[in-house]
Amino acid sequence: MKKETLITKFPSTKVGVIDFVQQTKNVILSGSENPIKIAIQLKSLEEIVKLLRTDNEVQDLILDQALKEGEKTFSIYGAEISIREMGTKYDYSICNDSLLGGLYGEMHVLKKKIKDRETMLKTISEDNPAVSMDAEILHPPLKTSKTGLAITLK
Repeated sequence: MKKETLITKFPSTKVGVIDFVQQTKNVILSGSENPIKIAIQLKSLEEIVKLLRTDNEVQDLILDQALKEGEKTFSIYGAEISIREMGTKYDYSICNDSLLGGLYGEMHVLKKKIKDRETMLKTISEDNPAVSMDAEILHPPLKTSKTGLAITLK
């Protein structure tokens, strides 16, 4: 009999995830746990997932195990698994295409112009309006934000 570990206690189906979220939400809203503590634990879980998902040894072992199933798509533990190419990237630098190189150069210049213009527009306020070269009255950009917590694990 396999020993149950902490990671195996997490749900592995959509229904299980939804149920887990609802239970956790109920714990938070009931006041039985400090919501800041839960927020820190959620940040910790994000870090755990990120580190495990990017660990080459772990990912290679998972892929090797999936390949042993003998099928490109199969169901296991309440999930459907598909073995496929992921994150395909193309390197155009070896194509020797001067047209593409020129377009990249134009894009770089245009992105810088846009960034510079956005920076200038941020300096405008309703009390300090600006007028464009085309005699348009310029307004400041709409700024929205949401107050939240930035959590850094120590």
